[in-house]
Amino acid sequence: MHDLVFSRVDVVLDRTFTEFKAALGARAASPEACYACGVGAAALGRLDEAEGCFHGALRDRPDYWSAHYCLGLVCAENGKPAEALTHLARALKGMPQVLRIWRAQGRIHAQQGNPGHAIKSFRTGLETNPGSSEAWVLHQELGSAYYAQRRYAEAVREFEQAVVVRPRDPHLHVNLGTSYLAMGRLDRAEAALKIALGIDPGLLSGLRNLGTLHIKARRFEDATVVLARAVAIDPCHASTQRKLALACFEQGNEAGAEEHMRRALELGGLAEDARAPGGKP
Repeated sequence: MHDLVFSRVDVVLDRTFTEFKAALGARAASPEACYACGVGAAALGRLDEAEGCFHGALRDRPDYWSAHYCLGLVCAENGKPAEALTHLARALKGMPQVLRIWRAQGRIHAQQGNPGHAIKSFRTGLETNPGSSEAWVLHQELGSAYYAQRRYAEAVREFEQAVVVRPRDPHLHVNLGTSYLAMGRLDRAEAALKIALGIDPGLLSGLRNLGTLHIKARRFEDATVVLARAVAIDPCHASTQRKLALACFEQGNEAGAEEHMRRALELGGLAEDARAPGGKP
């Protein structure tokens, strides 16, 4: 799902949804019952039915902000971004302090190629409720948005604020390290990436970025060790194979360089990855 509200929990059973639907058909259902049915349908992946249920909830209660929020998520999943933004705006009118609504709105803007609108949504959410326990999520989103625009210093500022709240989240440390790496601050980048790998030694994004850092610093032996760990976990990542080939070549290991470059070519990748930082590999 769009990630924000519908946990796919085992307790939402198909039989339960069927009973809800039968009850709705047998009587004039309350907005709350329609909403509950929509949540159940969405959790089961029945997005069209969920959309109908949320519309039913709004029919008699047009200011039902939770239904607008959920309907916005469903519309986004169903390829209706304009309609999704309309419902999220209505949800925010009723409950502007709920940061996950701002997050959903910003993500849709980003997916639509409107990074400025996305940043505005994330920033407005933080200004509306800066003390929320969810504020770190918007700092993370802002950091990724700034990184995508090559505004690396601003990305660092946002990721650092997220890390203060979530010091044991390795992905946030990778985000921070990747941003420092893009700025050429190799010392700070290395420190952040090593913290991430200290928390999760097998984190691919941490290994790949640390390997890239070692290559930039011309520490090819260190790069080989780190990138070999990444390749052992995921041998089908072309960019990692190519970087490992370079590290081998710089150490005079022509056989290793040839092997990894051949693998990179088989995987169809020569260009550097151009991904925003963070997230799970």
